[in-house]
Amino acid sequence: DRIHLKAVVIQDYSFVSSHYTARKTLGEWLKEQKIPGIYGVDTRAVTKLIRQHGAILGKVAIHSDAKSLDAGELDDPNKRNLS
Repeated sequence: DRIHLKAVVIQDYSFVSSHYTARKTLGEWLKEQKIPGIYGVDTRAVTKLIRQHGAILGKVAIHSDAKSLDAGELDDPNKRNLS
C-alpha cells in the first residue's frame, strides 16, 4: 500500500514537526515517498482559479529533473481508467 498522491502544494510549511506522535517531518516523508512538494503558494488564488475554470491540469517540476521542466504532455487523470 502507498499514498496515491502526485504532489503537495501548500501555502505555509513548518520545518519542525509539532505533533507528539510524528516520527518525521512532512518534507522527510515526501522525500522518502518521492513525492514533489512546493510551499509559499497562494492557495486561495489557486482555489479561485479552480472555481472559475473548473479542474485544471498542472505540473509540479523538480528542478534537478530537466525532463520534468519540459512543457510536454501533462498527466490527465481523465484519460485513465480510475476504477
